[in-house]
Amino acid sequence: MPADPPLQLSSTMGERAGLSSSSMPVRSTVTFFSLPPCGGGRGRGVGCRGIGRRAMSDDGRKRSTKPVAPLLRQRSHELRQVMSEPEQIIWKHLRAHRFHGLGFRRQVPIAGYVVDFVCHERRLIVEIDGATHAADDAIRRDEVRTRRLEAEGYRVVRYWNNDVMTNIEGVLLDLADVLDPGRME
Repeated sequence: MPADPPLQLSSTMGERAGLSSSSMPVRSTVTFFSLPPCGGGRGRGVGCRGIGRRAMSDDGRKRSTKPVAPLLRQRSHELRQVMSEPEQIIWKHLRAHRFHGLGFRRQVPIAGYVVDFVCHERRLIVEIDGATHAADDAIRRDEVRTRRLEAEGYRVVRYWNNDVMTNIEGVLLDLADVLDPGRME
């Protein structure tokens, strides 16, 4: 397939400004090159990075590369700005690879939900639940949410706000057991 010739636009700035031709014109030339179609023009996006497809992660598992809805992305950004006190406490221990050298992210959109914390390397989601999650309808919603996240290949663990506030060492020990059940203490 022959490449399109570059499109050149040239104009005299003085002409655009409405100046007479007797003034000193300054010429500017801008060249636009047309980019080849994704995948070299073979169709179906061969060679493109996967929007809406499943791509392979480094460990060979399929991972979703579906675009995130703008409202969900905005909501996750807002939640990162105003974290609850228990979330701030546990984040202090999880951030910057401080917990067993693992990278955690906070308030991440996954499968249509914004999860509190996620370690993609271990496919683990950590949720910090407050008193509102104790109601029957909230329990049912959390179960549906957990099943959906597990269908994406993640394991979900939940801790109560009160446990994080009063017993952070116990929460972190339990989380370490979840990450490495065979470890010796």
